[in-house]
Amino acid sequence: MDQKDNPLPIGDTNPQTIETTPVLPEDDYMTLLRLSSSINLFAKYEAASLTPSKDDAVQTLEQWNSAQPVLLQSLQTWKDGKQNFFRTNTPYFTLSSFLQTASELRSRGNTLFDSAIADASALLEQHIDDIGAVFEEKTDSFLIQNSNAGVSALQSLSAAAEYCSTPDARKKALGYIERAVPSIIPQIRPNAEGRYQFANFLHPLFQVLSHGSDPAKSQVKELVLAMLQSDSGEDIVNTFTPTSEISRSYLKSYEDDVFSAIQSHLNRYDIDSGSMMSQWRSSDKMATDRAKQKWSFRARTIPEALKTLSALESHHPDVAKTLQEEFGLSNFFWYPSDMLIRQYEERGNHDKPYGVVWAPKIDEQNWVSGSMPAIHDLYANTNEDVSIRFMEAKRKDGPSGIGKRLDDFHERYYAGGEGHKISFMIMLGHSFLSATDTIHFGDEWNEGGYLRTSDLRKPTVQKYVDYFTPNPSLILASCKVKDTFGVVIKDLFGVDLQASEELVNCIASITPNVEDEDVHLDASFTQYYLSQEAFDQG
Repeated sequence: MDQKDNPLPIGDTNPQTIETTPVLPEDDYMTLLRLSSSINLFAKYEAASLTPSKDDAVQTLEQWNSAQPVLLQSLQTWKDGKQNFFRTNTPYFTLSSFLQTASELRSRGNTLFDSAIADASALLEQHIDDIGAVFEEKTDSFLIQNSNAGVSALQSLSAAAEYCSTPDARKKALGYIERAVPSIIPQIRPNAEGRYQFANFLHPLFQVLSHGSDPAKSQVKELVLAMLQSDSGEDIVNTFTPTSEISRSYLKSYEDDVFSAIQSHLNRYDIDSGSMMSQWRSSDKMATDRAKQKWSFRARTIPEALKTLSALESHHPDVAKTLQEEFGLSNFFWYPSDMLIRQYEERGNHDKPYGVVWAPKIDEQNWVSGSMPAIHDLYANTNEDVSIRFMEAKRKDGPSGIGKRLDDFHERYYAGGEGHKISFMIMLGHSFLSATDTIHFGDEWNEGGYLRTSDLRKPTVQKYVDYFTPNPSLILASCKVKDTFGVVIKDLFGVDLQASEELVNCIASITPNVEDEDVHLDASFTQYYLSQEAFDQG
């Protein structure tokens, strides 16, 4: 079962069983088994979509409280005979599982378990060294066998490092986990489908990434980045998505540390990583419906961004840095890699006619990616004769504004009247149904990130019109803008804007007509937004 479909709490992928003859009296042993079974069922409520009824919660708590004498006895029995570790793995697993699930429910506002959580935390704290000593002695065999006992011990130490009330206890539990990292890492391997089997290990790995020593942090960081760039990448990011079945509050607390690891990796490419990170984190301030789109968007795009950068840098070690500095690109994962590499290699070539694709900085609705197949087809049909250059602009004005980008194009590719002006521009932006005279393209939702028809009527705009060839092809993929922007474009350029009068999703096709150095494009659009289901599926 894929992690994202797994309704069980992370770390609980197999039923817990006593593997040999019990060491408690028969009646107590049966009480312990009933408690263990109840807590295993209780663990399903870690999933964000599940909440126990009041009656179920009260019943679980009553059973938990009534079984405390047997639980205490079984923990002592285990401590006395811990050399036979497999005989009594249930009591401490039951203790840590209850603590983890009850704490998860408390994070959602359920206060019923507060007293039991405090008692369970104190009890687990008493047994950290007992669990840790045996786990340390048997780490390799436990993990290689992926045994219930080994997984249970690791989960118990992880729960202690998360929930024990004293810093010394949390530090002690984390120490046992950290020393096991060299043995844990080899067990997290991709399967035949390229998916990492990380469910039992994610929580302790995040704990080490956040609080461990520098050498251990470095090891875990490289592993997490490798998993992010695999087919499991979306699952990793979804652990921080509140609506995901695998999301947990105790994992959500490590989001900043994982994102810091991602950002430090991006910094290896000497790029402005903040431009990429900001849109992935912008959902934190959004209303729930918008945030869901952003969560889905970032879960798909973070892994794609890391993979795209790695692929680009394998061709040229400074390609990302150069394209960001010279063309404003940050969302490299939107664009076909072969087109970006060609743009990098031909960035100094002004011998061919060219056009510009202007993409927005933020695109949680997957609009830009949806238009790329048509743009890539255009590239495939014209790349010997025409150059296509992507650009992004943070705002209207200033050093990273749209005006500065157009100035740079003109100076580079039409220097001294030699070279080429812009033959076509494909603009990808989001309009507002309540204000179709406005499109959003910048990195903020404010005036600096909007382009309005009134902006295009300013006298200073005429300078930019002169940067284009006569009768350029101008395509605007945005909702219901033909009647608003179309009028202004006709006045400025004397050509009809290729745009839609309807709700559109993206560009469906672009047909080129190239004669000598004259380039003309005809575009068609898909109508209406993707359904939410289609959007969620990418």
